[in-house]
Amino acid sequence: MEGNFLSEYFCNKHNSYDGFIDENGKWNCWACYKEDIYYNPRGEVLMKKQIGKYFLRALSLGGHNLIIEVWKFSSKKHILAYNYSFVYLNQLILEWDKQVKSLENMEE
Repeated sequence: MEGNFLSEYFCNKHNSYDGFIDENGKWNCWACYKEDIYYNPRGEVLMKKQIGKYFLRALSLGGHNLIIEVWKFSSKKHILAYNYSFVYLNQLILEWDKQVKSLENMEE
């Protein structure tokens, strides 16, 4: 019985029992959580907004590397089709406005 209990709290990917239980009662490996880019974005979050079932955020990856990401909020799935890269902040803001309007139209 004890062996079965321990197997529920073991990460095969990282060969570790190091983890935590989230607010839903699910056990998560710390290493997997830290690798998850939804919870731990690759750069500094400049703007974020939830529109219906989508989550939109703008990130600065350092220097002149700015991106916009769109996620499906319910499943925390990254939608790669909307992953854009920009050099200037004004380009990012123009595309941000366009994506917000597009997602709002999809939700109507």
